[in-house]
Amino acid sequence: MELLTERAFSEKLHEFTSQSPNNGYRFDEESSLMRGFTRANPLSNLFQTFAENPRSTNQAMCNWILKHLNLLKLHHLSDLIKLREQWERQIEYKSALFVKLLTIIITKFQTDGKDFEEKLELSSDFFSESAKIKTKEYHASQIEFILANDPVARFGFSPQRCVELAMRYKDLLSVNISVCSYLKDIECQKLTKICTSLESLTLSHYETLQDKSLENISELHHLRYLRFGGCPEITNLGIKELSRLQNLETLELHHLDNVDDQGIKPLFSIPSLSDLSLECLPKLERLDIDSENNHLIKLSLLNTGMHGAGLKKLVNLTKLKNLSLAASKKISDESITDLLPIKTLETLDLTNCPKLTDAASIVLSQLPNLTGLKLGWSKISDDFLKNISQMKLKHLNIKGCENIESKGFSYLRHLHNLISLDLQWTNVDKQALQEITLENEIKHLQLDNCPKIDNDTLRSIKHKEPLEYLSLTGNSFFDEDTFEIIMEMKQLKQLLLADCAKIDDAGIQKLTALKHLQAINLQGCNEITDAGIKTLSEMTALRSIDLTYCTKITDEGIRHLTKLPHLKTLKLNWTRITDKGLMYLGEAVHLNALDLSYCENITDTGLIHLGNLAFLESLNIMNCPQITIAGKKYLFSVLTLESLQRNFVFSPLQT
Repeated sequence: MELLTERAFSEKLHEFTSQSPNNGYRFDEESSLMRGFTRANPLSNLFQTFAENPRSTNQAMCNWILKHLNLLKLHHLSDLIKLREQWERQIEYKSALFVKLLTIIITKFQTDGKDFEEKLELSSDFFSESAKIKTKEYHASQIEFILANDPVARFGFSPQRCVELAMRYKDLLSVNISVCSYLKDIECQKLTKICTSLESLTLSHYETLQDKSLENISELHHLRYLRFGGCPEITNLGIKELSRLQNLETLELHHLDNVDDQGIKPLFSIPSLSDLSLECLPKLERLDIDSENNHLIKLSLLNTGMHGAGLKKLVNLTKLKNLSLAASKKISDESITDLLPIKTLETLDLTNCPKLTDAASIVLSQLPNLTGLKLGWSKISDDFLKNISQMKLKHLNIKGCENIESKGFSYLRHLHNLISLDLQWTNVDKQALQEITLENEIKHLQLDNCPKIDNDTLRSIKHKEPLEYLSLTGNSFFDEDTFEIIMEMKQLKQLLLADCAKIDDAGIQKLTALKHLQAINLQGCNEITDAGIKTLSEMTALRSIDLTYCTKITDEGIRHLTKLPHLKTLKLNWTRITDKGLMYLGEAVHLNALDLSYCENITDTGLIHLGNLAFLESLNIMNCPQITIAGKKYLFSVLTLESLQRNFVFSPLQT
């Protein structure tokens, strides 16, 4: 790949950011969204804020990114990669634009990484030793290759080195070595010729791979899962080769600009294929399914070029249950009519389909088995909800639908089977919410970032069936009365209060009345101290706690958490925890997942205590600057095989 100059990088960045419309929200250095972003903060935080504030995108924000790009450090590259992978599957936050933007920035970092040679040598020794440990204790057929999930391996190894390491273990079942920009067909060929037992393969974002690689992949006759995409040189000829994978059950193809209808057509002949994702394929305009297909159950056509006539042959998918047409710019009300013959359809995703109007609701109301419907960020209004109010929907998502008013929300009271309702970023008010909850058996309710929600609104919720899940993320009305209301929701199992800045220890004290609460998210609640955490330790049913960005919590607070007998998942990233806190965590022997990323005060010494966590399956120590190769080697030597699978995340090595 040609190295980008600073000017070329700037021009490309502006090329994409200029497409971003101003939706009325300011995103400049004086706005509230920008507060807290200093030179010490990674760019990924800025992107994350964007993801949590979808209406904030405009030219000022993109210009800010460009202006501050050179302040970033190389070790934040893994965060950008992770965000890009997440946004490939998103559709409501203009993510297509930002996937491109992230790709440019990632390329910039990769081409500027002058210190990779030293990292390469260190991380090569590190992975070799850890892999040997695994083969000593477990049969080779159990090994899962984890390179792509370790930023060290992703960016510390050359593509050739990645493949070389994978080929040492001929009985590998799963390989994920995504985002090696310079991987060539010859390396892919070597991998597929030696690792013939592969059942799962992920290869994404390769600038140089061509159709020959897919021809080699088609020789993996045991393959059951394949994710492939982001390869601009791939054509229909390569995709057609995949039809030879007769045992393939799940196929995910994404970001293939040169693949169209003719390339996809042979895939429908794979007899075992039940889950097919065709996402971000701009030339895919129609599905050519000539004969009856009775095995495909799930189909995603997210952000493709599908138009009206392109859906007509979906009728040949006789067992199709789940369909996504999200972010389809050409799908109109008339297109939806072609779904009527699909009587088996149970869930339908129409999120961010700009041509969809209220007229489509008349067709949707005639789908007899439809129980799940996503309409987020669309232009629908009150009439749409009126027309679907007699359906048997169990799950409804209308987040970000700004045209719906109080009268429209009131129609939802007629959906008597409704158990899950997503109203994020809507104008739902007190009267509407009271009517909805009074008539329905809603157990799962999301009210994030709803400007008309206040204590009176929450108090108006009438429970025909008790709530089990409540999300109030991003709301600012919290006070003592709020917790008095929540504590009456006795059957709550999950409570999300992230970024509710007014939550403090006194509020947490009220929550002890929730005897059945199993999960709580307090991310960004910076007023909570060790006293509040001590209160949490009295809630013995808790299984999952998120304390990300709770910066007033110390090791003493962590000590209280170890008393929880059923705690399985704990997020402490961006907290002040030290090695003393890790010593306490070593007593939480039932932990399955632990996130310590961006904890600057923990060292190799503290990691010794984590060796006691025999049930740990997921550990994130990304961007912990004081953790070295020695500490990571120790973890590999003492933790079980489950801990070495794909959720095990390390930070890049510090040189």
